[in-house]
Amino acid sequence: MERVVRLPPAAEPIDAYARYYSLGAEDDRAILVGTYVLNAPDPPGRYIRSVPVWVLDGGCSVVNVRFDLATRRVVGAFCNGVA
Repeated sequence: MERVVRLPPAAEPIDAYARYYSLGAEDDRAILVGTYVLNAPDPPGRYIRSVPVWVLDGGCSVVNVRFDLATRRVVGAFCNGVA
């Protein structure tokens, strides 16, 4: 997924983020859920979680990515809102 995802224009380079991954489902499709967080408690890198990481705001310091495992395509990449 990291090879094909295009982060939103306001995002930092992918290597700047702690990247948390978990499995999920959307519309009966298996989805790899990615939550990329700047200034996370963990250093930048990949982390596998059993449940998704949820962050409610943060703008592009938090990027959400969805990857469809069946089609092997990114189906969404967007920055969080700002409170």
